[in-house]
Amino acid sequence: MRKLAAVLLTALLTAPPAQFASAAPALGKVQGAVTLAGRPLAGVDLAFVERQTGAVQRATSGKNGAFEARLLPGNYMVTTENRVGLVVGKGPALVPVVAGRVASASIDLLAVSAAIWQEPEQTPTPDVEPAPQRTAPVDIAAPAAEAQEPPAQTPSGPVTSEGAGAAITFEPVTCFVQGEFPLLDAAIVPVENVARSRVYFRAAQGASFYYVEMTQEAGTFFGKLPRPRIEASPITYYLQATTTEFEESQTPEIEAVVVEKKGECGDRKPAAFGPPGEVTVFSAATGTSISPVGFAAGGAAIAIGTIALIIGGAAAAGVVGGIVANPSPTPQPTPTAEPTAIPTPIPTPVATPTPITAVTP
Repeated sequence: MRKLAAVLLTALLTAPPAQFASAAPALGKVQGAVTLAGRPLAGVDLAFVERQTGAVQRATSGKNGAFEARLLPGNYMVTTENRVGLVVGKGPALVPVVAGRVASASIDLLAVSAAIWQEPEQTPTPDVEPAPQRTAPVDIAAPAAEAQEPPAQTPSGPVTSEGAGAAITFEPVTCFVQGEFPLLDAAIVPVENVARSRVYFRAAQGASFYYVEMTQEAGTFFGKLPRPRIEASPITYYLQATTTEFEESQTPEIEAVVVEKKGECGDRKPAAFGPPGEVTVFSAATGTSISPVGFAAGGAAIAIGTIALIIGGAAAAGVVGGIVANPSPTPQPTPTAEPTAIPTPIPTPVATPTPITAVTP
């Protein structure tokens, strides 16, 4: 009996406490189907972009166009990847994902020949891209100014978008600082009709465009670009918005120089500095994630919670468009938890059995 009690006590002491088991984060699920002109389409890569954090999750449609994605709770925008000319024609503007629940999303694609299309990228070499090819002969006798392509705009005031989609109002930023994340902000109205907003950009070394998804907070859209290098100057970029009715609008192309220090911007408007963290960059030609030429590696989308920390007074140093560059909030000390005393277990006494005396008749 004593041996059995010792075995049971050992098993109880060595068993892991149930309260220390860590639970996996609760996920929600999005299910649906991808169609093209009403016909199921397999092999389509979908990107789910969380509106507040900019986090990107992906799924691929399978047989009969069906797809399934397990996502953290949030509100997600849906876009396509790696299919030039195929864009979301009809679909939900936002897909709400709730932990433990299943959301439905039907995505009908639209083939658009006029969709933004760039020359296919060649096999990349380090920091070098082929120079753009001219389609018309150049008169070598003409002055140099006439032989050059017209530069992108360097407007001095706000610019507005062209197109039938949402109206974009943007204060052009024309100076980036090397090694810092340029942070661009714009107003796009009506906000509730915006299904997707992006910043398209390219470095001086090549003609291929890249893009980043913009995030939205309190009616303002933010785009965080990767860190540029000096050799990327000048950088050409523009903003584009797509509505839930697939109406597009975009700003004119804007040119920004890259300098070593902010003080070298001169009369040019410098970009605010975005917070550290990865930037998810996509190729405009293929829609796949890529490391753009002319920009430092590293650095995914900007978290809106971080944006709230960097919005401040316009008089602060490095403020552009009401956004404080390189914010450094004063860290708050983390309270030290007092250890809880663990009581010493008191063993339960085991009753000694009373011997049975045999009675002889």
